[in-house]
Amino acid sequence: MSEALRDGAAMLPADVDPFPSTANPLEYVPRSASERVLHQWEMELENGTLGLALTGPPGIGKTMLARVLEHRLADRYGFVALPYAAFELDDLARWVLAELGIGEAGATDAHPVARLGEACREADRPVVLVIDDASALASEVVRGLAALLRSANGALRCIAILVDDRHTGRVLGAFGPAVVEYRLDAPLARDELGDYVRARLARVELPDALRERFGPEVLAWLHRDSRGIPRLVHELATRFLIETEAAQPGARLRKDDAWLDVGEASADATIEFDVEARPEAAAPSAAFDDAPGESRALAAPRTHGMRSRWWFLAALAIASLLVWLGR
Repeated sequence: MSEALRDGAAMLPADVDPFPSTANPLEYVPRSASERVLHQWEMELENGTLGLALTGPPGIGKTMLARVLEHRLADRYGFVALPYAAFELDDLARWVLAELGIGEAGATDAHPVARLGEACREADRPVVLVIDDASALASEVVRGLAALLRSANGALRCIAILVDDRHTGRVLGAFGPAVVEYRLDAPLARDELGDYVRARLARVELPDALRERFGPEVLAWLHRDSRGIPRLVHELATRFLIETEAAQPGARLRKDDAWLDVGEASADATIEFDVEARPEAAAPSAAFDDAPGESRALAAPRTHGMRSRWWFLAALAIASLLVWLGR
């Protein structure tokens, strides 16, 4: 998310932001692909599986699934989230011990790994270590952690979240048979995206005028430009809210050629929109116009439609031809 977009999103109060960038399990919207993984994970843990790995593209919702699993099974397992994956094994063990209330994170311990294994075996329920961005783990740390999982006899489990990159195979190979890999790579289908957006809008206090802007045309654009990736859905929907609200709280979308042509547009295209605001409305911010790497789908509203641009280009071509003939 660009700096400009983050600044704009910050203007939305936390309790009325339907598309935050955080993974809050209370805001989880079920869909078939994620529910299937969650059900399989629960069965794996119940059957004594030591380690689980979840791989998939960035922004697909892997971290959210780990948070949801923790929320659902908090009465059966003790979950410890590792905030920083680039630990040495001893430091990792010290952190987990501190989270379990045994010692302090910065304390000196000659044998923290062995102490962690002993503490888990003595605990009243299995400990599940959740490692987000596990691709950052060094191979020797992964091998040591796999050995610790085996020696704890099921008292310590692990869930490793790995984004698809060049380190994924290395980390999975270092874990070996200690972990079972699952994948989450299915994007939101078009009908799922509609349900997803409506569910998130329903959980916050938004003016009806803002909520009603997410009609069929907007949902079709969101699905096409985000390709069903939840993180991109959040960024684009937040951008849409900021831009249209900046134009005028009572503004409405003008359904011109560029906006409505979503059914047959190419998958790589972006859609532009105009905002028809009352004369006294403030002009929308153009903060996103020049943001590098950002889609220009929601740049500042245009004052001319597609036909006006074609007439201009045709006139320019004719003028150039006349100049060339007059030489």
